[in-house]
Amino acid sequence: MRYLLVGNYGVCNAGDEILREYFLAHFSEVEWKVLSAHPEEGEYARLPSGLRSFICFRWLRTLSALRRSNGMVFGGGSLFTDAESSRACVIWFLHALWARILRKPIFLTFQGIGPFRTRLGEWCARRVVSWAAFISVRDTASADRISLWKKSTEVVQTFDPSISLLKDKCSTQRTNNVFIFIPRLSTGWSRQNREKVCSILASLQDRGDEVRILSLQPSDAQEQKLCHTFGDPLGVSVHPAASMEDVLLLIEGATCVITQRYHGSIAAALSCGIPFHAIHLREGDKLNALAGMCGCPSETLDSLSPASVLDVDWGSLRERVISLCNQYVRLVEQGENSLRGALT
Repeated sequence: MRYLLVGNYGVCNAGDEILREYFLAHFSEVEWKVLSAHPEEGEYARLPSGLRSFICFRWLRTLSALRRSNGMVFGGGSLFTDAESSRACVIWFLHALWARILRKPIFLTFQGIGPFRTRLGEWCARRVVSWAAFISVRDTASADRISLWKKSTEVVQTFDPSISLLKDKCSTQRTNNVFIFIPRLSTGWSRQNREKVCSILASLQDRGDEVRILSLQPSDAQEQKLCHTFGDPLGVSVHPAASMEDVLLLIEGATCVITQRYHGSIAAALSCGIPFHAIHLREGDKLNALAGMCGCPSETLDSLSPASVLDVDWGSLRERVISLCNQYVRLVEQGENSLRGALT
């Protein structure tokens, strides 16, 4: 079997790279052709979605690999949402369109579908869902969102596969009072919101808790600048986490992970039995949906308050997270078995 593996790979994001690692490790019987934004040896360039990518002609090799493959697999992540990038749905729609043109089956696996801010973004997602030969989603909100769309394919409910790969790499032993903060570049970081978060983190320090700030894209200068706007006033170093091993090492034994990110932070936290506090962009987005499944706090930056972090019984929530982790691993295994049957 030979399949193209499509995802947000090659952008120096530890969370997306763990998804790539999952597919390579758990489906070793498949000959994967990995598409990357910055392909290394053995990888392939993404298919064109703009003038610059079109004229470089590297995509011709990718198109040839697609023609010789058994199909295209979209490997996890929130690819089909325009919540953070208006171009995202278009980019992945064009990949699916090439598969459609060449009559190759499309597999949507462990996907987060939506939310959508634009009609174009939703239209692109709806078309790809209608073309898909296999669909599995990682959260109930995605399943509910596409339940009314016209489609002939059954939707398999599963979870983020990262948790399956990470669970055995992390200890669930509680060591000390440590709060991990993992920010992400977004339109929500006004000066007022930055000061609000700094105040909350300072309150944790005042009561004797340790605060750590992690950057999951250490090669991104703008993200580094954002991280330091929190770390410098608190006298806290910014810890780069370029790999999942880095993430696990830095969060292990923590009290809580406060995060704007999905992969690499929430999946790692759940794997280590650590509750999380999701800071989402707007109501209904992917972090809010997952927090609802796990019973963890979730709110927008505008509504964030000290009480939502300082007054939570994190010990009790920790027990719930440890219990849920095992359930979600089983969901991933079920999704994996369904996908394996579809690929063969």
